[in-house]
Amino acid sequence: MKTLIIANWKSNPQTAKDAVALALAVDFGIQKYKKVDVVVAPPFLFISQVKDVLKSSKLGAQNSFWAGGPYTGETSPEQLKSLGVEYCIVGHSERRDSLGETDG
Repeated sequence: MKTLIIANWKSNPQTAKDAVALALAVDFGIQKYKKVDVVVAPPFLFISQVKDVLKSSKLGAQNSFWAGGPYTGETSPEQLKSLGVEYCIVGHSERRDSLGETDG
């Protein structure tokens, strides 16, 4: 069984250029590890650019809204899948604390 490491970049880095550079460094660094799968979860704005440079890592997203429809600023699982996202991190403590999100 492989170890799964998910790299949640939170709100970092600040530019697409820096996101691509970081993705290349992460991807290159894990190529030598055969028993590790790495998921890179950049800020939403950089998903497409990061996807284009990943070779050994998988692409993740930092959040998704559970329903389709008119939810301004939210991203559905279907939209993420269409971008090539395979993993998504949900249930963030800061969203629970600041926005009152729950399991229900």
